[in-house]
Amino acid sequence: MTLQNDDQPIADSFPAPYPKTSPTELQSKITFESLLSTVYVKPDLRVMDKYPNTDGHIELTDQHQHPIGKIEVQLKTLADDDLITPKYQCAKHFLKYCSDSVLPVILVAVNNAQKKAFWLSVDEDVIIDANQRITGESVSIKIPYENCLDGQNHAYLAAWEKLIRAAQTKVKGYNGLLQEKGLLETKLKQLEEGLRPSSLSPEALTEIHIFLNHYNTILDTEFAVMKQTLYARYWKIGIGIASYSVDRCAFVLIPLDSGRNDPIIRELAADSFFKRHEALFDGTILSYSAHISQNTIRNNPEALSYSLIKSEFFRIMEKYNLPVNEPVIAHEYLVNFIDSFQVTLGFEPEQDTYSLKQLNFILKEALPVEIAQNYNFADWVKDFNYNIDSTKNTRPHPNLTRRKENAISLLKADFVPAVKVTVSSELYHMELIYYYLDLLLQSGEQNAIRMYQPEMGPKINMKFDWANWKMPAIIANLELFFQNFTRLYQKYVYQNFRHLQQELDFYDEINTIFYVLVFDDDPAKQPFLEVYKLNADTEVVPKSYFFKQSDPVCPVSRKERFEMEKWDCDFNGVHYKILSVSVETLDFLFELSPTYCLINKQVTKKLKQFFKSKEEVQDTY
Repeated sequence: MTLQNDDQPIADSFPAPYPKTSPTELQSKITFESLLSTVYVKPDLRVMDKYPNTDGHIELTDQHQHPIGKIEVQLKTLADDDLITPKYQCAKHFLKYCSDSVLPVILVAVNNAQKKAFWLSVDEDVIIDANQRITGESVSIKIPYENCLDGQNHAYLAAWEKLIRAAQTKVKGYNGLLQEKGLLETKLKQLEEGLRPSSLSPEALTEIHIFLNHYNTILDTEFAVMKQTLYARYWKIGIGIASYSVDRCAFVLIPLDSGRNDPIIRELAADSFFKRHEALFDGTILSYSAHISQNTIRNNPEALSYSLIKSEFFRIMEKYNLPVNEPVIAHEYLVNFIDSFQVTLGFEPEQDTYSLKQLNFILKEALPVEIAQNYNFADWVKDFNYNIDSTKNTRPHPNLTRRKENAISLLKADFVPAVKVTVSSELYHMELIYYYLDLLLQSGEQNAIRMYQPEMGPKINMKFDWANWKMPAIIANLELFFQNFTRLYQKYVYQNFRHLQQELDFYDEINTIFYVLVFDDDPAKQPFLEVYKLNADTEVVPKSYFFKQSDPVCPVSRKERFEMEKWDCDFNGVHYKILSVSVETLDFLFELSPTYCLINKQVTKKLKQFFKSKEEVQDTY
């Protein structure tokens, strides 16, 4: 059948066109790929938004074409006005994607006319900065001009490999709590004896499933760091029910191994099992929870979930520091560790820098051999956990030097000790030591650099002997500390509590903090910090400042506040209202890690407020 022209609406129409921007996008893709090394970079890019949020990825390889890792790419065309100072207006949803992405993400802006491209890693620092500035649906992100791809300079290869290695370290995770993980595995094997299939009613199973869904959702989101730290090999938390009725319940939570097909709900055996295995439920790993006034699984599953997670989480927080991918805190933690054990580790005292490779070699090779050769072990001992804490502040001795030299000589002769020695510490978390060693070494750092002046006062009882504090060193260390603290706190929260950033916001409902050092000439009076929380009359970027009370520029005065009831001030041309004033001792400055000390204190305070708002259950015993 032949249709007349005026009866051919389909024939007279056109296929849907490509977006008007597609030629430009295609040219940008061609330009970008032409600037990449064909030996070390394998691009897999698409244009016209086939992939949401990114335009595909690139994969780096070594010279033998073995894959190193992948980087996701958002490819954009650089506007003519932005050629000298490259920047791009990034949408909020794109930044959110970068925030949650496991792989590193780079923003690439292409200048087709000059055959150049500029790239930026959209990492935590970029997102934190953007989060402070964004007011609408997008925010302008500057791209460093030196991050230029011109087809000649291949410095980007090392930078991109560093991004991949950092992401791999992060994904590999923080392998902390090794002993507790081993204890958990042992207890779970013992617990299997007392577990049997569930015979509960459909109504009861539904109620328990709702509770477990709440618990696992919280563990997968708000407190994912707890799951990554302690339950990395377990896919879900299940339950063993001891009793279940309308007005009471008793149970134990059971991590479910991802390599097994265990039911998520089981029942526990009779009381005789508890009597024979009472040590299983000592509250350290597996906790037996009984509710006798009401069935909280049935009546308030969400509140019960938060209550149980709170107890477990603070148990971990009290014992372990969580990691931060930040060189400043890595240097602080490692230098303080070396200072504490400088004789045991074979370093000269109070150096400005310490070799990272030497520290790595001593901890992983030389010190284990030294201990294996100088301790008397029974023939059956094959592994030994050496706690380094007992050697803190050991005085130098020729015998210790000879022991270390002998161990190094044995290593050069390919000696393998009969006993495998592992170095441990309760003062410092050893997994965190290795984490920061890897972080700095993979970043190309050679040395751990001293951040703070060491001579703050007498060696003995320094924290309490404030009459003999060296105030210039104290002041210099406080100035440096508060230059970094807010940023480190924000990165700590971003890395470990991404879903609780609003609840743990450093500034909360304020936008300015003044830290004022108060000290008198009277040695009987302990120096301290006054912490002023303020709000500006105009919009300002949230920021913290450090002052000495005697500074002419210090905008607040204790005398004015107490004698004149003055609760406002002016600083840098901005008028502020003082909302609250509190006092902070300087004890944190003398801790093994000042930054962790103050971060943990503030995070703990905010998390307690958070848990309280969840109306936690009170009748658990």
